[in-house]
Formats: sequence, C-alpha cells, structure tokens
Amino acid sequence: MTEIKKAASDEDRLVCVEILKESFESVAEQFGLTRENAPSNAAFITIERLTRDCGSGLDMFILYEDGVPAGTVGIKKTIDGDFFLEKLGVITEYRHKGYGRELVMFVEETVRSLGGKKIKIGIIDENSRLKKWYTRLGFKHTSTKVFEHLPFAVGYMELTL
Repeated sequence: MTEIKKAASDEDRLVCVEILKESFESVAEQFGLTRENAPSNAAFITIERLTRDCGSGLDMFILYEDGVPAGTVGIKKTIDGDFFLEKLGVITEYRHKGYGRELVMFVEETVRSLGGKKIKIGIIDENSRLKKWYTRLGFKHTSTKVFEHLPFAVGYMELTL
C-alpha cells in the first residue's frame, strides 16, 4: 500500500535528498553530468540546498510503499500562478511499478485543490524516454532553452488542468 506525505521536518528532507541522489544517479551517468558541469542536478543535491529550496516555497512530498520511502516529488507555485513539478524521483528498485505516475497524479490533484490551472516541468531535453513518459501523462512540450552553465538543453513541458 502506498501513502504520500508532506516532507515537514529536517529528517523528512534528508529522506528526500537520499531518494533524489539515488534516483538521479543513473541519469547523471547517462548524460555525463558531474558536480562540476551540472551542480544543480538532483543527483548532487545537498540537504542545505533542499532546505533553501523549501524555504523559497518548494513543498516536498515522500511516497511510501508499505512504510518504506520509495519516491519523492516537489511542488512550487510560480510567480504567474502556475505550478512547477520538481525533483520527481523514484528509487531504482521501485521503478516500473507506477509510483512515478502516482506522484504526478498526486501533484495534479494537489494543484487542482489549490486552484491551479497549469503544471510546468523542465527536463533534460535530450532525454527522449522521459519526454515520452511525460507526454503519455498529458504534458506537452512548449520550448527548449540552452543555458550556458549547463551541459544540456532544458526542455519545458506543461500540463493544462
């Protein structure tokens, strides 16, 4: 049985950090990301950075499978009143069981309950597998942006509720 709870304490945020590091490790390897060329990637997140992000309006949530942390996701309201889905990660051993989809559905329900009309995401644009996954969940690609400080282009997608 799964349950999703808000990460409300420092201990909870530490659980999110561990999930993110483990779940983004394979992405970092696949795309050649390092602390030096992509320090903001979730594979290299620190408790200090996540705490700072949470202090800036990011709400983190943990998905538990039978009481064991299996995944995490963040929601942040944007200046324009839309919402950003961030830091979605599922531990490798829990992948392909529908937990990522469950976390996205949770974000949809949460954003709807807050009166939101749109959910935005940013992904590694070259990650075609992830882009297809989000497309199957109803997200549409809206733009691509190259940042000088990143070794990849960022693809932006959004879901209109």
